[in-house]
Amino acid sequence: MVEYLVSKGANVNAKDKNGETPWSLAMSLNNDGEIVHQSTADLLLKFGATRLTTADFAKK
Repeated sequence: MVEYLVSKGANVNAKDKNGETPWSLAMSLNNDGEIVHQSTADLLLKFGATRLTTADFAKK
């Protein structure tokens, strides 16, 4: 799905109303402390996503 959306022009660094990016959401942790969507996060990085978190954006 990520590849399809990027091929259609999706911005991999877009922020939602809370300042979250696709990468930061993919890196969220589940109740066991594991990254929720590691493969999606890796794919987003491949397509140019930054590793900035919501906290990093708030500092700007």
